[in-house]
Amino acid sequence: GAMPNGSGAGRTLLRTPADPLFPDIAFTRSSSAVGIADLNAGLVPLPFAVDKLVPTVSPTGPAPVALSGPQLLKIFNGTYTNWNQVGGANAPIHPYLPKTSSGTYQMSLVFLAALDGVVEAPGSDNDPASHQAAHLTWQGPGITITDQNWNTGTVNVEEHDPSVIQADPNAIQIFSYGRAQMTKGAVRIEGGWSEDREQ
Repeated sequence: GAMPNGSGAGRTLLRTPADPLFPDIAFTRSSSAVGIADLNAGLVPLPFAVDKLVPTVSPTGPAPVALSGPQLLKIFNGTYTNWNQVGGANAPIHPYLPKTSSGTYQMSLVFLAALDGVVEAPGSDNDPASHQAAHLTWQGPGITITDQNWNTGTVNVEEHDPSVIQADPNAIQIFSYGRAQMTKGAVRIEGGWSEDREQ
């Protein structure tokens, strides 16, 4: 079978003895925290590095040079829809989130949730109205992106994929800092907000 792609998929394999790949896998790298199901299955987290999540944009796009945490939250919850609302040029903002099985997606939601100032119970979302990004779907690559259809897709984008930003200069996407550096300038790391996460 196909090897898992994404933090969640890797951890799911480790707790699924019926999966044909289970006997061949002893560990996975995950950039998101283990959950209750993982702990109940006996998975043991062993942090070995620290990365951070950062917003990335087109190097030649309309975004400003920096975004604060509150601005980022308002972009992803739909309050700000034009780059000129956050100090950029007059152009629509197209926010993208990673596919739902990725650790980057899970941690993006955790960090976005924390920006609303409401303390969340572990593993829960007690204030969904302030960060509805968790409940939206995002236009995926391979479909023509326009100002009219950008947020009507049914798939989230591949995590750390610079082609999304390369195809859409109005895009903003949450990236691993390390992976953003590896794009060799295909994306620009926004100044301002970032959040550390264990690997």
